[in-house]
Amino acid sequence: MKLKAILIKVRGEEEKLLPKEETFTKEELCVLLNATNIQFIATKLPNCIMIINQNAKEQEMWHLQVNNKASELAKGTIGDATIVGDAIICNKMFIKDENLTF
Repeated sequence: MKLKAILIKVRGEEEKLLPKEETFTKEELCVLLNATNIQFIATKLPNCIMIINQNAKEQEMWHLQVNNKASELAKGTIGDATIVGDAIICNKMFIKDENLTF
């Protein structure tokens, strides 16, 4: 099976991801990011989006969870980006859930 996504952890480690089915669901993405709400962000990579925990900056001590690698990938697409927590980089074609929009 082909690579579908990469989880970029806060400290810069990367983990290859595959959805349980053909595409990722909102629930699956929330579990992977330990989030109740997710947000989609444009990236420098063609046809790819970044998925992050929408509420990560609401947590105490969030500044200790800045994801520099993910922030660099989002920089320029959303200004001077500060991504907090783990992030997923995924080709848009693997996000097909009707509950997800970007």
